[in-house]
Amino acid sequence: MLVVDHDRLSRSVKDLQIIKELFKDQKIKLIFQNSTLDLENEDDDFISDIQGIFSKRELRIIAKRSARGKYQKAKQGKLPLEGNNIAYGYKLDNDGRLVIDKEEAKVVKHIFSWLAHEGLSCYKIADRLNSANFPTRFGKYNRIKRSKKYNKVYENKWTRSSVKHIVSNDLYYKHEYIYAKDSKYSFIEPVCA
Repeated sequence: MLVVDHDRLSRSVKDLQIIKELFKDQKIKLIFQNSTLDLENEDDDFISDIQGIFSKRELRIIAKRSARGKYQKAKQGKLPLEGNNIAYGYKLDNDGRLVIDKEEAKVVKHIFSWLAHEGLSCYKIADRLNSANFPTRFGKYNRIKRSKKYNKVYENKWTRSSVKHIVSNDLYYKHEYIYAKDSKYSFIEPVCA
């Protein structure tokens, strides 16, 4: 079997042992860019164990560096997760910091108010948002929502899942609002304050 690099096979020592046993049973040799490992050979088997341990260590180092980078971004008030959609009610300023989008924040406040004070379900909140013509983010920017799989165009309207995504996102949960829960996003100004 051709593998680009040892850590592409597995970074888990436990999983690597399972894979190696399967390969031994089937008499499969591992071919890397610079070497070939015959798992029937004791030395090659040992080398693959050592490489597996190094791969596991490398994974931990990468995770620590990534966490450190996210923490530094968060301390600067920037969104710590690259490539994620910006939560409804927020936007990025010119410095890449998450700030409140006042127009969308009003919608978020309505959602939480209807949930807390009227006990509306996510379905009923979505219906109310649609009947009051509150735009979704796609609708606000006149973007087309299209299914990649079926190439179907969807209406830009609120759905139960879009409302549920907002009410279950701890970005919105602050001490002073509905849920008495600490937020990992305490560095960001709350929409619902």
